[in-house]
Amino acid sequence: MRSRVGEAGRYGPNTRQVEKFLAQVRTMTPEQRWALGLCWIKALIRPAWDAAWHEVLGAVWESTFDPVPPATLLSSDSASPTTRGALNDAFEALMFRDVISKEAFHVLYGPWASVMECEG
Repeated sequence: MRSRVGEAGRYGPNTRQVEKFLAQVRTMTPEQRWALGLCWIKALIRPAWDAAWHEVLGAVWESTFDPVPPATLLSSDSASPTTRGALNDAFEALMFRDVISKEAFHVLYGPWASVMECEG
């Protein structure tokens, strides 16, 4: 097992990006949460999502780090299960970006990027 703790920060070598992501999660509007859940549903029906999810799951299993899912930053009445799924996928993709393929990263992080990174 490979430990992520102590690798250049709390969340491993990608700590800076993960912390920026978590800060954005805390300030999401209801409209952003709704749009994110909708984008995630669209990603789920793509065959590439299953392969990407299994790839990041393997990275999580090989790691000794057990992160708190970002969806816990939102109250249960403010985030749907689809929004929570999208948040968790984006979080894990960011955290393990250095050990998963670019394709897996883009599939799992894509819903977040399409909603949150296109806003000026």
